Amino acid sequence: MYPGARHVIRLAIICLLLVCATSQARQREAPYSWSHPQTLANADVPRITVAPVDRAKLLAEDSAAFATAVTTKGASDKRMRVAIGNTVDIGTAGNGVWQTQSDGSRLWRLTVQADHATDLRLGFRRFNVPAGITLHLIDDARHAYDGPYTAGDTSPDHQLWLAPVAGDTLTLELHVPAGVSLSDDAIRLTTVATGYRNTTESGGPGLFGAGPSGDCNIDVVCPLGDSYRDEIRAVARRYFQQGGNTFLCSGSLVNNTAQDFTPYFMTANHCISTQASATSMSLIWNYEAPTCGQHGGGSTADTQNGGATLIAHRTDVDFSLVRLNSTPPTEYDVFYAGWDASGDVPDGSIGIHHPSGWVKAITENLITPTTVNSCIGTGGSQTHWRVGPYEQGTTEGGSSGSAIFVPSGDSTGHQNLITGTLSGGTAFCDVPQGTDCYGKTAVAWDGSSAAQRLSDWLDPGNTGATTLPGINPGGGTEPNITVDPTSLSGSAIAGASTTVPLTIGNTGTADLTWTISEAPSTCSSPADVPWLSVDPAGDTTAPSDSTPVDVTLDAATLGAGTYTADLCIDSNDPDQTQVSVPVSFTVTAPDDTIFEDGFDG
Repeated sequence: MYPGARHVIRLAIICLLLVCATSQARQREAPYSWSHPQTLANADVPRITVAPVDRAKLLAEDSAAFATAVTTKGASDKRMRVAIGNTVDIGTAGNGVWQTQSDGSRLWRLTVQADHATDLRLGFRRFNVPAGITLHLIDDARHAYDGPYTAGDTSPDHQLWLAPVAGDTLTLELHVPAGVSLSDDAIRLTTVATGYRNTTESGGPGLFGAGPSGDCNIDVVCPLGDSYRDEIRAVARRYFQQGGNTFLCSGSLVNNTAQDFTPYFMTANHCISTQASATSMSLIWNYEAPTCGQHGGGSTADTQNGGATLIAHRTDVDFSLVRLNSTPPTEYDVFYAGWDASGDVPDGSIGIHHPSGWVKAITENLITPTTVNSCIGTGGSQTHWRVGPYEQGTTEGGSSGSAIFVPSGDSTGHQNLITGTLSGGTAFCDVPQGTDCYGKTAVAWDGSSAAQRLSDWLDPGNTGATTLPGINPGGGTEPNITVDPTSLSGSAIAGASTTVPLTIGNTGTADLTWTISEAPSTCSSPADVPWLSVDPAGDTTAPSDSTPVDVTLDAATLGAGTYTADLCIDSNDPDQTQVSVPVSFTVTAPDDTIFEDGFDG
């Protein structure tokens, strides 16, 4: 089973259950009114209307803003405006309608309408309700609902920001169980954001006014994603408010050296730079196409509300680190990605993101990144990686804040670790020679204060680490193998030998049992390699521990030349049952120049 295979199987099961024709919002327990018919239909409850949406006008504004940014700065950031904010002041005392039910509970309903909107995003400045009270949003036209939402979905200051829900007319339904009291000021709806890009995918493609993300994008379920199944699970798309409107960016859940599963989430400063924006965050996990090349489908059921706390950010390198106000639910099967703050230059890069806010995609760059200034005018000097043109995939609006990872098998030995976050660029499917710039993790690592650097948060014990593998929140039942470095090389004079170090680690929460065998070509055909040996050839490594392995390359019987083989590490890690480590051994001929002057003893 390849890394993360169980996660892919889980998504496939969800898609079978939901038919995966369109993405699904949160659909857990159905609204109370669906099992208790009401004398007053939703069509007849009081309603408020906000300004209608002119999609063509708004899309033209976005296109003009992008063109201006490219003209004036050479590139544009890649956050994406998706909805226009409308300020309202709605409470349960003076708006809507209350009805007492036969079981003693009470039901409050209000309809919100915005003609021509593709979806609505609601923001409650206050949602301070007792346990047992539930909120649903109902779209009668599609006989669909979103919810329930409870006090558990709010931020510490009792705000509630929901992800967009499909439809231009939604009925809010609040159910208060018998015996539960609700104060008049407990709920205050203050924002209705009207969508124009159809980020819910309901009713067909609608992003950029024409379709989903570009056809050149690679769905993460495709083979390119096989070496990054864990890292894919660390990436989410997220909505937030900025300047009164709703925007969409990507970001990644990250590990820290305490490995205590603090839900740190890394993104771009131009996406999140204020506490107000952080509070308004709502995340969608695991929004992925069920089949390679589909560029759609999937589920948006794995929502996380409650916002975040802004803890560090900086403009020049364009990074932002927030701590989510709640931990992603266990059933979402997320991963805490590792990071590389060494500044070492990788051979290429892998990006994982939500282009155009659409299903998660993976991007491959085979060109060595170079150091550049910020490409979006944030003032950074030598703060960014220049990446691209891409070999596979691209980035788009909505990709901002997403991470680039060191490729699997990279010569730095830092494979699968975050080395930057996306600021912006010129790359799109129809601009295949375009490039992007990513703020360097190594530059963001240091700063003038804890509020302007990553190190205080991602290395809380001040261990001095500049790299850290990712980790699964395995709940105490699974090992997680790490191998460093991911490839080995050595050299020796013919007749001599050399030893190179290999470290096998366990970032999981159960004992890791492993053995090493050899293969002349690939691990599918293991066989003895006479010049290659290891000590030990197997062991058990405890959680949060590592085992050093001596790898001996022996040229006793070899002539000059380059020899290759693989070390095959088999283990009880259920996500990585076998890890292959390429080995290269260069043998040189003995230096006989000492005898050239006729020395005869």
